[in-house]
Amino acid sequence: MGIRATGRLLQIEEEKQDTTGIILLPDNVRLGGKIGKVISAGAHVDEVKKGDRVMFAGNDRMSVRVMWGNKEYYFCNESDVLAVIDG
Repeated sequence: MGIRATGRLLQIEEEKQDTTGIILLPDNVRLGGKIGKVISAGAHVDEVKKGDRVMFAGNDRMSVRVMWGNKEYYFCNESDVLAVIDG
């Protein structure tokens, strides 16, 4: 049994950042978006595909954070993707 995005939604797994030698800020004061990998895309998603690395608005107003098994995913609208990261 699994979980996947439907409609115009994306399922994104956030990349864990290397925290060696940096100051960590809580998500509510951090600027910019989160970076993650698209795990699944709904049938009506046009510009982003499964496997893309994206920057997305990962705040609580624009995405839903879900724990499934031992993994954490974000579900957000395609319009909440700020950029597709090449390379």
